[in-house]
Amino acid sequence: YDSISRFKANNLFYVSMFDHMRNRGYVRNIPGAPMCACVEQMPTVSRSDCTQIDVLEEKYKIVHHPGTNDFTAELTKSEIAFNSCRGRYNRNNDLHAYVAKLVEQGKLSNDQRASLDKYIVGNGRCDQATKYEMGKKGLVTGFNHDESTWFKVAGSDNLYIDDIGREGFREMFSNSPEKIVWRVCASC
Repeated sequence: YDSISRFKANNLFYVSMFDHMRNRGYVRNIPGAPMCACVEQMPTVSRSDCTQIDVLEEKYKIVHHPGTNDFTAELTKSEIAFNSCRGRYNRNNDLHAYVAKLVEQGKLSNDQRASLDKYIVGNGRCDQATKYEMGKKGLVTGFNHDESTWFKVAGSDNLYIDDIGREGFREMFSNSPEKIVWRVCASC
């Protein structure tokens, strides 16, 4: 247990609402990713920033109750600061380096650190990680299809065709046995 764990909700609020929304104007998510979530719900990235809490001061009031021989404690003052994480090998503001430091300090296991590697893969390794994850699911990029089984319903720019309209699309889709829409993007 790390003392900063008590303030993780403060950290979440600071990063998401104060620093990112109020100060930087980040008010929308990146398409395909939640605006705020645990790392397990995030897409694969090459690196991630990291904010840590430094506990500057904590004061407690401890009272002994002689009749029951019990004690009660109350936090009467706390002062915290939000800073870029200080990671291993002086790599600051880097979640992967911070987790490596926590492993070095015995606060996380190597298995926990390794599970992070699925999401934070390092510079220049996103394509490799994407191909690996897609391969595990049997997915491949590109396409190989029988054009006679597909019907184009809309298009724009260099893929433009006269479309069949919203109602025409709904009717064709409802009559389709597989309910599959093939979407083509000229840049992908």
